[in-house]
Amino acid sequence: MTLKEKIDAYLLENKKNCPTLKDLARKSGITYVTLHNWYTNDVNFTENRTIKEVRKLADTLGCTFDYLVDDSKNVEEKAISIPILGSIKAGVPIEAQTDLQGEVLIPYNWTRGNKKFFALRISGDSMSPNYKDKDIVVFEKNDDLEKQKGKDCAVILNNGDTTFKKIIVEDNSLILQPYNSQYTPLFFSAEEVVDKEVKIIGIARETRRTH
Repeated sequence: MTLKEKIDAYLLENKKNCPTLKDLARKSGITYVTLHNWYTNDVNFTENRTIKEVRKLADTLGCTFDYLVDDSKNVEEKAISIPILGSIKAGVPIEAQTDLQGEVLIPYNWTRGNKKFFALRISGDSMSPNYKDKDIVVFEKNDDLEKQKGKDCAVILNNGDTTFKKIIVEDNSLILQPYNSQYTPLFFSAEEVVDKEVKIIGIARETRRTH
């Protein structure tokens, strides 16, 4: 169903008068041009601004956000929103921000097996050219070193700072390897890993580039 069909079906089912686009724009605070585009084109639900506006539309109509964004009643095809927790420095490590910087959508079926996800925004160029400054990276929470080997991961250091690097394990040592050769890898001994001098918190699953 298109977004227009969903809105019309919801209003009909709940015995509400079908408002005009101008009415919806006025009540929701969404521009008429935006609503018209939604009615005539596919909505890009991966854009943070669109997610916020769809939530406004859902509140105005009295329906749920999920109702408007789900393309099917099949649970495998649903999408859910996850928070962008804050910036992550991909150069000199910095403390991860705890403020909510927005939301992104991921497929519902990614969460099978009680898997958890979060997103962070890249700030820096140490992972270039694979990742660019301001990219949003979706991470799967994971603490299994065997699965982390050779993967690009979000890592918390002992001082509380967070960085984003490729994980390499050699001779029981842990190496945080940047892709940009202008940056120096970080090395940790087996003892430092055991003593929690470094903690890998998530494996990169997908990159969202909106710039």
